[in-house]
Amino acid sequence: MTNCPFCGKLTDPKLENCPHCGGFLQRKSGSKGDAQRHTCPSCHALVQDGDIICVACGTNLLTGQKIAEERRLAVAEPSPAGKRIALAVVGLIVVIGAAVVLYMVTRDPLKQALQLKASGKLSEATKLLQDLAAKQPSDTRVFLELGKILYETNQAKLAFDPFEKAVKLDPENREAALLAVTCLADAADASNRPREIEILQDQVKRRPSDQECWYLLGLARGSNGDTAGQIDALQHAITLDPSRAEAHRYLGAALAIQGDFAGADKEFGAASQQQEENGDTAAAAGLAESINGRNEAAAKQLTDAVKRKTSVEAEALVQLGLLMIQQGQFPDAEDYLNRARKLGRNETADFFHAVAMQGQEMLDMAVSEFEAQSKGSGPYAGAALVNLAQIHLAQGNLDKARDTADKAAAQGNNTAPLLTVRGRILARTNNDTNAQDMFKKAIQADPNYAPAHLENGLLYVKRQVLTEGIRELERYIQLASVSIQEAGRITEIQALVDQLKQAAPPSEQGPPAPAPAAATTSGALS
Repeated sequence: MTNCPFCGKLTDPKLENCPHCGGFLQRKSGSKGDAQRHTCPSCHALVQDGDIICVACGTNLLTGQKIAEERRLAVAEPSPAGKRIALAVVGLIVVIGAAVVLYMVTRDPLKQALQLKASGKLSEATKLLQDLAAKQPSDTRVFLELGKILYETNQAKLAFDPFEKAVKLDPENREAALLAVTCLADAADASNRPREIEILQDQVKRRPSDQECWYLLGLARGSNGDTAGQIDALQHAITLDPSRAEAHRYLGAALAIQGDFAGADKEFGAASQQQEENGDTAAAAGLAESINGRNEAAAKQLTDAVKRKTSVEAEALVQLGLLMIQQGQFPDAEDYLNRARKLGRNETADFFHAVAMQGQEMLDMAVSEFEAQSKGSGPYAGAALVNLAQIHLAQGNLDKARDTADKAAAQGNNTAPLLTVRGRILARTNNDTNAQDMFKKAIQADPNYAPAHLENGLLYVKRQVLTEGIRELERYIQLASVSIQEAGRITEIQALVDQLKQAAPPSEQGPPAPAPAAATTSGALS
C-alpha cells in the first residue's frame, strides 16, 4: 500500500489512478520532455499533463466538476424514511410547544375565567368561577371576580354573597366592601340596611380619611331613619371633601328634617355654588320643605328643580302633584302626575293621578284607574279599594260600596278613611249604633282625620246627643281649617254649630274643642 501523492489516502500502488481523488499513481510512458499541455474544459486555461485541479477556476480535471459542486454533491440526499423521521420530530416539537402554552393558561383557572369573560363567554366564565369557589373557598380573588360577573349580568342579589365572602376573607378589601354595599342598595330592601351600615362603619374605622365611605354611610343611615347618624357621617364626608355638592345637598335635607332650617339653607347654598346649573339641590330643598309642612316654599323649590332638569325629576313632579292635591288644585296635580308617569313606571303617580281625577269629578276615569291598582299587589292596592268604596257610596251604590269596603278590610286595612266609609255605609242603612262605633274607631286610628269627626258629630246630632255633637263638629272645623280639601264645608258646618248652640241649653253646649295638631298628608280624598 502507498499514500496517494495528491490526497494522502492509502491506495494500491498497482492502480493507475487513486480511487479516492482520481490522481495518477503511475506516470504514463514517455519521457519528461514528453509532457503535454492541455486546456481546462471549464475555463480553457492551459494546464499541464498530469494536473488534477485547474488553478484558474478550481475544476477537477478528472471529473469535470468544480470543487464546490463536489462538496454539495457529497451531502447525501435524505432517504424517504429520513424525511418521515424529520417531519415527526418537527410535529412533536409543535405539539410539545402547544402543550406548554396550554399548561401556562390552564394552570391558573382564574386567568382562564377572565379570558372567557373577556371573549364574551359569560356563562362559561361564571360556571368556572363557581366551581373554582367551591374548590378554593379561601381565595378572595375568586369570590371578587365571581361577584363582579354576576353583578354585570344584572344579578345583583346573587352577587352580594360572593362579595360578602370576599369581605370576610379580606376585611381590608375596599373594592369588595363597596360592591357588596352597592348590591344591597340596589335591592331597595329596608331589611338590608343594617348590614349595609355595618359594612360601611367597618370601612370608615379602617379608613378614617375615606370620603366616599363616609358619604355612603350617611346615605345608608338616612335610609334607615337615623337622621342624626346621617348628619354625622355627611359632616365627616364634607370635611374630607368640601367640594362634593351632593354631600351638602343630603346634609341640608337631613338638617331640614330635624328642623334646623338655617343650617339646611347654608348647606343647600353650598351645594348650589358647586353645581349652579343642577336642579338636584332645589329638589332636595323642596322635598325637605314638604316633610316639614312648608308647602309654599316646597312648591317653589320643586318647580325650580324641574326647570333645571334634576336627576330626581319624577320624585319632584310627584311631590308637586301631592302639594297641588292638598291645595285642591286638581288640574295642576293631574298635569304634574302625568308628567311623572311618562318618565317610567311610578305607582305613587298612578294612584294620586286617579285621586286628581276623583277630585275633578271625572269619576269614570278615576274608577278605571283605581280598579286597575286594586287588582295588583302594589303599595296602593288597599287605598285604591277605599277610594273606590267612596266613589260607589257617593254614587248611591251601597252594595258596591259595601263589597269594596269589605275587600279592603279583608286585606287588613284599618285606616281612618276606610273605617269612616264603612261607618257611612252603616249610617245610610240606619244602623246608627254600629256606624258610631266605626266613626270612633276611625278617630282612634287618626285623631286628625277631619271627615271622621264630621260624620261622628252629625250622627250625635241625629241621635240628639247635642253636647258630643257640637264638640265633634267644632273639632271638624278646626281640622278643616288646615285642610284645603275640607275648607269648602267650614262655613256650612259653622252655621250648623251656631244653630245647635242656640237651640241647646248651656249645659249641653260642651267645652271648646282642642286645637288641631299639624295636618298630615294622606293624599286620598275623604
